[in-house]
Amino acid sequence: MKKRGLISVAAAAALAVSSLVGFAPASHAKAKTITLAFQGPLTGEEASVGQDELAGMQYAIKLFNAKNKGKYKVKVVQADDQGDPAQSAKVAPGIASNKKIIGLVGAAYSGATIAALPYYKQRGLAMVSPSATRVSITDPADGNIGFPVFHRVVPTDKVQGPALFKLATKGVSSPKVFIVDDQSAYGVGLVDYMKPTIPAGQGAGFDSVSDRTTDWSATIAKV
Repeated sequence: MKKRGLISVAAAAALAVSSLVGFAPASHAKAKTITLAFQGPLTGEEASVGQDELAGMQYAIKLFNAKNKGKYKVKVVQADDQGDPAQSAKVAPGIASNKKIIGLVGAAYSGATIAALPYYKQRGLAMVSPSATRVSITDPADGNIGFPVFHRVVPTDKVQGPALFKLATKGVSSPKVFIVDDQSAYGVGLVDYMKPTIPAGQGAGFDSVSDRTTDWSATIAKV
């Protein structure tokens, strides 16, 4: 995992722990157990993302537990959504119904976040995502808004989209750009903020295909 990514995940976990510790007063008899959840892809094609984020969370918790030994002990309940909104909608109710869980790091992806929001909003369960960047999740004018439970520690697609265009064309003289989104909540949102930054004459076209696509011949023919 890249250092920046590890810092983002550790920051999310640290924020979750520090924000929620006040809800669990320490006991003089023994360390108070604080239960957090992690939701992200732990199996399947996207597993590396979730496993890296979980490792970052576990590292932050390790530091917290060591610093607060005898007072608090944080443990993690893992929810594998495979980065899939449909799977997210299946695992979220279990997390939301577990009254021991007082906060969540995740979901990792925007689509999975949107699918889980109804359950976490109903429960009032605080979420801190290390990587869900879709603008609508924090847009008061959008029906998918995560207020008041959703938080994140990364910039949104409004920042990321233009930055990716600049990175992709850096050092290229008179670039021509053909954009393809994968029809996911993340991909569509990212492209929506990338398109307006493309200077006139540099846009070579656009296509939208499913993230399950294996035959790219139709898209290639458009380039």
